[in-house]
Amino acid sequence: PFCEERAGNVYSIDELEEWNDLDWAGKIEGEDVATQLGGLYCRHNLMWIPDEMAEIELQTQETE
Repeated sequence: PFCEERAGNVYSIDELEEWNDLDWAGKIEGEDVATQLGGLYCRHNLMWIPDEMAEIELQTQETE
């Protein structure tokens, strides 16, 4: 559920870092979410994108 809610969207580094303070099933305690993402059995990956691309993606995300 943690990944399903977030997959396919654009997030800032600040938002990503806030996830470290959340608890969810499968979370690997003490590991940075930027490295482990959803934790146990998670197969998702992060894609870092330039700010300009993020702006475009965020506009699209808001209209969906």
